[in-house]
Amino acid sequence: MNSIVRRSISGPSTLSHSNRMPKPCSCGTCAGPPTTSATAALHAATRTTPIVFALVSDPVGDGFVGSVPVPGGNITGFSNVEPTMAAKWLELLAEVAPGVRRAAIMFNPDTATYGRPYFLPAFEASARSLNVEPIAALVRGDAEIEMQIAALGLEPRGGLVVLPDSFITLHREVITHPSAAL
Repeated sequence: MNSIVRRSISGPSTLSHSNRMPKPCSCGTCAGPPTTSATAALHAATRTTPIVFALVSDPVGDGFVGSVPVPGGNITGFSNVEPTMAAKWLELLAEVAPGVRRAAIMFNPDTATYGRPYFLPAFEASARSLNVEPIAALVRGDAEIEMQIAALGLEPRGGLVVLPDSFITLHREVITHPSAAL
């Protein structure tokens, strides 16, 4: 008999199989902030059961797959972003603000661990091609957000790109209020 069983998990310890529940033939993780942690829990629990994730930002960097074209192992899935998106965001900024000469890419390195290795190289390459000074604005709280935005506003022609991340979503008011003055 085939069936779909939905289980919420919070970590590897919650994945133990009871005697009443058969071993799954496959597992999946759904969209939302806990997708990466749920995928990590499943990855830690099994190396044989097929796992499909949805919306893990950096599956290679997180160690879930060997590469995007050839994942290998028992895990595959979908990502909501791709490294060159950072370049595209900067290009869009340059289109709507043609005079921009300095651009910061803001992210929290603790919650968006993919920011530096995944997005920053594409952002910096795009900045060079657009003759824009790239700035990595690493923030971990309101005070750092305000400090980075104030520093960006000290000179004219500054722009801001903000990485998608749960931290950024929680602090969007702090970001959008002072950013309006840039």
